[in-house]
Amino acid sequence: MGLEKESRKRQFGPQDLGILDGQPPKGIRKIVELCSVAVRSPCSGLFVFNDYAGELFLSTSEGIKYETSNLIGLPLTGSIASFVRSENRLTRINDLREPPHDTSVEFLRFGIRAYLGAVVRGPLDEPIGILAAMHKSAHYWTFREAKIVEDMAYLLSQQVMLKASFETLRIISDERKSTTN
Repeated sequence: MGLEKESRKRQFGPQDLGILDGQPPKGIRKIVELCSVAVRSPCSGLFVFNDYAGELFLSTSEGIKYETSNLIGLPLTGSIASFVRSENRLTRINDLREPPHDTSVEFLRFGIRAYLGAVVRGPLDEPIGILAAMHKSAHYWTFREAKIVEDMAYLLSQQVMLKASFETLRIISDERKSTTN
């Protein structure tokens, strides 16, 4: 129990990683855009977990209407993204109209019918989000499409770490400036 508590204490939240501060970096936006192109999916998105608030944020998206891409605080409970995180592996859902996913947040809010999600990881290899390719109609996801989304999620993980590294360097620089003054 003590080790589990210590592990939870050390995990990084999205605020620590700097990925919910304004618009995501161009590298993250481009990977999400390329994901849609590579798997010929009309929609893709980076969903980020905020466990402190029990919410799910759509950090950046391709093919999802502007007003929905600025949503703050989708419920984490009942989302496909939280299901993918709990499975901790690539998840293909060819038709969301079938239980248990027929009441998912993404299905009801965005009208998504097919979902292919891969875990995006943080500095401690913890799941911090999901890269999802989506269709508004039922779709059979191929092995090739699944591999592409999984690889793109890995690249997103690298971009998140890069962003977190820059954020850390900025904080250290600010601290140095304040101690020299």
